Amino acid sequence: MKRSWFISIGLAAVVIGLVLNAANLFWGELNQDEGWYLYAAHRVSEGHALYRDTAFSQGPVMPYVYAAARPVVERWGLGGGRVFTAVLGMAATLLAAALAARLTPRPWKSAAALVAFVLLACNVYHSYFTTVVKTYSLSGLLIVAGVYVLTHVGTRRGVWAAAGAGIVLALAAGVRLSAGVLLPLAFLYLLVDGYHARYRLSAAFALGSLITLMLVFTPFILLDAESTRFWLIEYHTLRWTDSVLAALVFKAGFLSRFVQAYFVAFGVGLFLVTWWWVGRRVPAKDVEDGGNRFPVLLWSAAGAVTFVHLAAPFPYDDYQVLIMPVVSAALAAGLVNRLVRSRHEQDGDGSLTAPVLHTAVLVVFAASVFAAFSSPLNQDWAVRERDRIWWRLKDVSDLGQLRAAGAWIAERTAPDDRLLTQDLYLAVEAGRAVPYGLEMGPFSYFPDWPRERAERLGVLNRDMMMELIQTTDAPVAAFSGYGLAIASPEVKELSTDEQDALWAAVRDRYREVHAIPHFGQAGTTLKLLELRK
Repeated sequence: MKRSWFISIGLAAVVIGLVLNAANLFWGELNQDEGWYLYAAHRVSEGHALYRDTAFSQGPVMPYVYAAARPVVERWGLGGGRVFTAVLGMAATLLAAALAARLTPRPWKSAAALVAFVLLACNVYHSYFTTVVKTYSLSGLLIVAGVYVLTHVGTRRGVWAAAGAGIVLALAAGVRLSAGVLLPLAFLYLLVDGYHARYRLSAAFALGSLITLMLVFTPFILLDAESTRFWLIEYHTLRWTDSVLAALVFKAGFLSRFVQAYFVAFGVGLFLVTWWWVGRRVPAKDVEDGGNRFPVLLWSAAGAVTFVHLAAPFPYDDYQVLIMPVVSAALAAGLVNRLVRSRHEQDGDGSLTAPVLHTAVLVVFAASVFAAFSSPLNQDWAVRERDRIWWRLKDVSDLGQLRAAGAWIAERTAPDDRLLTQDLYLAVEAGRAVPYGLEMGPFSYFPDWPRERAERLGVLNRDMMMELIQTTDAPVAAFSGYGLAIASPEVKELSTDEQDALWAAVRDRYREVHAIPHFGQAGTTLKLLELRK
C-alpha cells in the first residue's frame, strides 16, 4: 500500500477512535457493573480476599489488575476507571491490527492492519463497551495477545511461544470464564497442525496454561472453596427462565443485536463467505489451496465463545465484545489475502492488486464511519428520553450527574463513614465504603436464603437486610430504582409488598432530602436520604 494512503486513512481512523473513546468516557451511559467492579478492585487493594471477604461473580484477575488503577480512581472517580479501561481497549485494538498484519504477506501487511483497526476503533458500540468499566477490555486484550503469541510457535522459539500463549490465554479465562473455551481449542490446534515439534509445543502450551490456572484459582479455593465455587460457577447457573419461548426470544435478540452492533464486520464476513461459496463451485484445479489451519483456529474460537455466550439463560450481546479483536483480525487478514490471491490469479504479476486493495480499504473505512455516525448509541450521549413527540435533552452528562451526587454524599459524610446503597458507583465516586454484604450492589440481596448460607457467601437475606437498615450508623443512604428491587440469584423483581416493606424500614430511620430524576443506568430516580437525628 502507498505510504501516503496508509497514513491518511490511518490518522483519520485514530482520530475517530479517540473521539469515540472520549465521547463514551464523558457522555456514555452509566452501567451498574462499573461500580462493583471498581469496588472489588478497591477491596483487594486493601488486602481483602475475593469470594471469602468480598462477593464477586467474575474471575479474580480483573480486580487485581484494576487495583493498580486505584490512585487514578481515587483522583477522578469512575472517570478514572474508564480512562484505564479505554487504554486497555485501545491496546487490544492495536494488537488486533498487529495480528492481522502477522497473518498477511509482507507487501500487504499495512492494509490488513488498517482494516482490523478500523473495524474496531470506528465502531461506537465496541468503543463504548471497551471504555466503560467492564471485563471486556482486559479479557479482549489478553485473548488477542495470546493468539498473537500463538502465531510464533513455528519459529525457533516455538516452545516458549506456546508456553507464553498458554499463560496469557489462561489469564484471559481468569478474567472471564467463557474465555476458557479457547484453551482446549488452542491445544488441539498445536497437536494436529503438523508442526515438526507439535508434541513439545502442545505440552508446553498445556503446562503454561495449567500452571497459570492453578496460580490464579487455587489460592481462592484454598481460602474458601464454597464461596469460590458459588461465585464462579453456581451463581451463573441459577438464573433461568421456565419459558422455552422466552428463552428463544432472548437468544434471537442476542444474535440480532450482535449483528446490528458489528454490522460492517458482518458485511465483510458475508462477502468472504459468499466468495468462498462461489469458489467451491469452480473446478478443483482452478482453486488455490487454502493454506494453514490458523484461520480455522480463529473462526473456531469465535464460534466456541459465541456458543458459550448464547447458551447463557439471559445472553447479552455485549458478551461478544471480548472476542471481536480476534474476529476483526481474522476478517481483515481474510479479506486482504483473498483479494491479493484473486488479483494474482487474474493478472499474473499482481499489478492490479494495490488499486483493488485501496478500494477495499476505503469501502471498509467509509462504511465504518457511516455506521458510527448512524449508531443508535450516539443519541444516548445527549438525549434523556423521548416524551411523545419531543426529544428531552440531558441537562448534564450521566458521568457529571454521578459526580454531583458523589460530591453531595462526600460533603455530608466523613471518610470512614459507610454509605448505605446498592448503587456502588456512588460509593466509588464518593470514596466511601458500603456495609458488608452489599459488595455486589443490586445483586447482593438473596431474600430467600437461610442466614447461615448468606453469611458464608457475603450477601444479605431478608432478615439480614432488615437488620442492616434498622441498625446501620451510615449517615447517608442512596437508592436508585435498582436498590431494594432485585432478588438474587434469580435476578427477578421483588414483589410490591416486599419493596414497600423495605422502603418503610428505610424511612423509619432516614428522611429523604434530595431526589435526582433520570439518574444512572436506565434513568431511574435516585433518592438521597439522611439518618434521622
